[in-house]
Amino acid sequence: MSTAQRTWRWSPNSLGLLTGLLAGPLYVAAALRTSPLIGGVLLAGCFVVGLTIYSPYLAVVLTAAVVPLERIGRFSNDSQMITFSLMRTLGLLGTASLAVNWCLKRHRLWIPMPVIIYACYALIGALTLSFTDDFTRGVQQTTTNVGNVLFLLLIVNVVRDKKMVLPPIALWLLTTAAIGAYSIYEWHTSSNIVRVDRYDNSGYRTTDERFSTVMEDYGEFETIGAVKRVLGSTSSPAVYGINVILTLPFYMYFLRTTRRNWIRVAAILGLGIGAYNVILTNTRAAVAALVFCGACMFLSRLVKFKRLVLATGVLAAVSAIPFLPQALSDRLFKLDSWSAQKSATLNIRLVYWSTSVDIFADNPWLGIGIGNQNELPRRLSNTHMPANTSAHNEYIETLLETGIIGYPFMAGFLIIMFRRLRSTELAFRSEKDEDTELFLTAIRMGFLTILFYALQCDVLHFTLKGFWLSVGLTLALWNFSRELAPVTSRASNRGHHIEGAVQPA
Repeated sequence: MSTAQRTWRWSPNSLGLLTGLLAGPLYVAAALRTSPLIGGVLLAGCFVVGLTIYSPYLAVVLTAAVVPLERIGRFSNDSQMITFSLMRTLGLLGTASLAVNWCLKRHRLWIPMPVIIYACYALIGALTLSFTDDFTRGVQQTTTNVGNVLFLLLIVNVVRDKKMVLPPIALWLLTTAAIGAYSIYEWHTSSNIVRVDRYDNSGYRTTDERFSTVMEDYGEFETIGAVKRVLGSTSSPAVYGINVILTLPFYMYFLRTTRRNWIRVAAILGLGIGAYNVILTNTRAAVAALVFCGACMFLSRLVKFKRLVLATGVLAAVSAIPFLPQALSDRLFKLDSWSAQKSATLNIRLVYWSTSVDIFADNPWLGIGIGNQNELPRRLSNTHMPANTSAHNEYIETLLETGIIGYPFMAGFLIIMFRRLRSTELAFRSEKDEDTELFLTAIRMGFLTILFYALQCDVLHFTLKGFWLSVGLTLALWNFSRELAPVTSRASNRGHHIEGAVQPA
């Protein structure tokens, strides 16, 4: 074949050269029409985009680092149909990087069965947008579900080595601890508090409130008045509580496995900051989940010196009580405040659940639509409640939104994921890889806590990227464990063969 007849093929180098030739003049033109500061930001942004496109793993690490920022990193208000944030931007860059590398380097795209099942649930939820009467929140929830699918695909196809597992988790913990420390400061200084409308609290926050980590809540104003709560960088104390709780098993993992004293000190500080932030959310569901997660960790292999840890934990908890505000300690530690008679939020939850069952009976097959928060207030028009609300129970809410057709996919996803998590944990235990086994134990503690928290909140409707990060890493480690079995089997067979050869006839 002659040179003129050869087919031109794009290579990564030629594609990068062409991109630079096109983007360079455009950047200069844009910088000349804006300020030097904006030009510098654009240049830094182009540099980050280039790095993430070149390395999908860098996109995963950067996304994990900015996951706890949530509201701080958002470019739009919560009420908008499609919200943009730093986290989603990096996630999309990672997905684009994965697609580019897949096309240019011919990498095989792996789609595990749990991801397929969850994608089917997301698809069914998207189909319900055709009849829902809460289209805005339906689109918001659909984009969240699609984002979860893409995030999982990115992680399972990028994390190809056990050494790649810890850096995203470590950066996630570091950012969470920094935000937690700042939230404690704002709580005790009472500065920059978000004050919501008592009668019209939609739960949405604006970009003007992005650096406010404490709010005044009037959900139980008739019984205890205004309540100060930490919401961190999220839009709700309940969301912030579970986000922080999910980090605690990993702090315990580093405390259990590291030999470096500075990492142990950092892990202890992370545990203390996280637990104290959960208390300051002033949310009974979060406090109950904190106790549940702590009990699970104590009963697992994550905790080594159990008596010492138990004594230290009890001593720390008792010592912290005198420093809590009186209203906070009364609300959390008085048993009668947890009863339906004394707790307006608990009482209204019972009403939500019973009414949701009636709504499901009227819409059994495909439910009322994904993200629908209009139907419940419509049925309870005579009850004082926000203009939009959910069932505050993940199991009921999922059934209510997607009906009998969609519910099995979500349930199947959770069941299969837990089975794979447990089997992977046992596989690394059989390989005597204690560090990886304990890492998976930490993931399992968070998974169980999510299932417990789902009884009180529609938790999987939250933007819990920490949870989805751990799910993706679980699937990556499950894939590694599948490769261990053939190696072990071959080694065993070779041993039997040699042993048979030396034996006398």
